[in-house]
Amino acid sequence: MEVQEIADDRNATRREEQFFLELFQRVLILINRSRVSSDDISDGIEKIIAHFRERGPADACAVNNFLTLGDLLGYFYWSSPLSAGVTRNKMLVAIRNCEEFRSSLHRPLLKVVSVGGGTGSDIVGLYSALYEEECAFQSMDITLMDNNREWEPFHQVVETCLRQNDFGNASRLINIKRITSSFIYADLRNKGPAEWRLNLRLADIVWMKGVRSILRDDSERYMITAVSTENFSNYI
Repeated sequence: MEVQEIADDRNATRREEQFFLELFQRVLILINRSRVSSDDISDGIEKIIAHFRERGPADACAVNNFLTLGDLLGYFYWSSPLSAGVTRNKMLVAIRNCEEFRSSLHRPLLKVVSVGGGTGSDIVGLYSALYEEECAFQSMDITLMDNNREWEPFHQVVETCLRQNDFGNASRLINIKRITSSFIYADLRNKGPAEWRLNLRLADIVWMKGVRSILRDDSERYMITAVSTENFSNYI
């Protein structure tokens, strides 16, 4: 890339990251509805950071760590901008450097599954990258799979905010493409219902969101890797 292109790319990244912050702050306000104080949310942020430092990702993201709305909001506010930013950057690298992957984004319908996607913050980063690279697909069907049911309303509010407001590339994409999304409660450590297994088999893209890093032992990592190798057409 030329010097000017690099500068433009960095500026675009900064703009999108600011939109991510504004989006997730708005979602937090709408979800909270003044039920939890800012101190409680700050406590939730401190708890999740401490969990990551002391126990590692496997225990930090466990469902039983989210006992209160303050815990949920704290994790959401702390992790969502990071997740969206990382996803956006990884998608841009993949699209720009892999011709096979790039060409797959120009089919009429894209089926995307986000494993462990929680609130769908990673999907916001995906939207941003797809719009920036002018991917020519017409429709996209997104399935979020997570073992914490509490994240579903967060995802719904995120999608609504994107459609009704201007939060940069993600809002632009969701308003010019036919995009549908759904949330499935699922735990890949168990066999699970046929619904989510079928979604995995039919997906064009499966976003793993570091799923192997949050598993507790090598046997679980081996199982997830085996399932992904068998069933996933493209996975990141």
